[in-house]
Parts: sequence; C-alpha cells; structure tokens
Amino acid sequence: MMNKVFKIIDDIEKSDIKKRLDSIKKEIQSNEDIKKLIKDFNEKKELYEKYNLKDDFIAAKSKLLSNSIVREYISIQNEINLLSMEINKKLNDIKKGI
Repeated sequence: MMNKVFKIIDDIEKSDIKKRLDSIKKEIQSNEDIKKLIKDFNEKKELYEKYNLKDDFIAAKSKLLSNSIVREYISIQNEINLLSMEINKKLNDIKKGI
C-alpha cells in the first residue's frame, strides 16, 4: 500500500496542476503589487480579528481577490484540496477493507 501512496504523491508532483501552482507561487513572490495586496490584506485581517474592523477587511479582501493571478492560485489550491480529500477517502476505504 505504501508503494501506491508514494506513486500518488509522485503523480501529483509531476502533474500540470502542481507545475502551474508552483509557477504562480513564483509569480506572486516576484510581483510587488501582489505582495502589497497580500500585506494589506493580512494587516486588515489582523485588525478585523482584534477590533472587528470589518469594512476595511472586506475591502482589502475584495481588492486581493480581484487580482487574476491570486484568483487562479486560490482556484488551484481548492482543486488540490478536493483531490486530497478524495484520495484520503479512498485510502480510508482501502484501510477498512484490510
């Protein structure tokens, strides 16, 4: 069973979706505008959590999510999370059968 798990991990690492996610990460890290949006969002999120400053937080989140690169990154992360949940479910089903 461990061999199959390692094969799944290798397949994911080699997949186009993982390559695109890595590419977007590099793009985000090198894009000063996006880094500013993320920094502003994190600051506003912290103020929202501490002082319930909701309007500033929502505005910063909207601005961040209006960036197409960030939206694509989040979309891919969601796809990977769903895939991970599906894999976990199948592995649990296999474990129950053993």
